[in-house]
Amino acid sequence: SSTGDLPAPLCAGQAELAACYDFLGVGGGMLWDGSGNDNHGTAVGVGVTIGPFGEAATFDAFSEIAVPDSASLDIAGPLSLETWIMVDAVPS
Repeated sequence: SSTGDLPAPLCAGQAELAACYDFLGVGGGMLWDGSGNDNHGTAVGVGVTIGPFGEAATFDAFSEIAVPDSASLDIAGPLSLETWIMVDAVPS
């Protein structure tokens, strides 16, 4: 698998991660896993904008991320998730 000219994610090579996505290149329809487990996915309806630290993905109600099933994603123990989210507006 190849991510072309995209830089390696900050999490690259951390074996304890099941998956790691930095969303660089997501505007091209691919979601690259930097964990080394090859849990790459596809992105539909996901846009790209400039965020405070470079590229950022933008989602709407119709955006979709799909990652195929993989044994490395079958997590039986504790699980931690990390994400940064900026909301444009909060419905009243």
